[in-house]
Amino acid sequence: MLKRLAIKWLTLCPATICMVWIAALLVVNAQGDADTSQPTDAPLWKKATDYLSQNHWIPGEIIEHERAYNLKGELEEESRFVLGFSPGKNGLIRLSVIAAEENGKDIANQVRSAIEGEIPLSELIEDSPFAPKAGQRVTYRMSGEHRRINHHNCTEFQFNMRSKDEDVDGTVWLDQKTGLPLEIHARITSVPFMEEDLKITAYHSSDYFTITSQGHCLLKRSTVEMEVEVSKIGFKGRVVNESVGIDHWKYGHGQ
Repeated sequence: MLKRLAIKWLTLCPATICMVWIAALLVVNAQGDADTSQPTDAPLWKKATDYLSQNHWIPGEIIEHERAYNLKGELEEESRFVLGFSPGKNGLIRLSVIAAEENGKDIANQVRSAIEGEIPLSELIEDSPFAPKAGQRVTYRMSGEHRRINHHNCTEFQFNMRSKDEDVDGTVWLDQKTGLPLEIHARITSVPFMEEDLKITAYHSSDYFTITSQGHCLLKRSTVEMEVEVSKIGFKGRVVNESVGIDHWKYGHGQ
């Protein structure tokens, strides 16, 4: 699934929910001894796996908009972030906060002190159906559905990922020629689960890619919707996060 790139839960004050989702970057790197035994009649899936294991495209900026609604559907908190990613030293990636505001108030300095710095590529690697983490099993099948997305003829795959921590069901739309993903939709079925002091009772993510004229596959837009309970501040409701990635650069190129 494309769980979260890195969840940075920042409680900036007792009455504030500030959840920075550093996007669902599909910069895949095979990890450990994952069980990836798969049917041999799915060459498109193998093409996606081969490409994504060799190509790590990082957005230079991620623009995020997050809203938290209470059980009545009323907007309680609204946050906006602009995060920068650039090559760092020794193969690390520099994470910077370009702008951050919550309910119209500038909180950039608070967020900078909490998350800025240099991070390894591994911290940007999502739990991906194309490169499961150690101990995780992925199964998939072609559904037989076909669809045209952004001028690409695509085939739908349904997948399931299981581990001791969570179960995820999802669908992937792959380009019929290159095998590259155009859309990935996933939901955690093993709910509720805890992330620090948050109880998440429902989770769904959607990731939208573009394939450039040079054949590069770039994650351009992501949406995450959750139903959560935050005992620390007494919040219960729905959180929606939308992010857009721009100015992508290739990790390892010139580093």
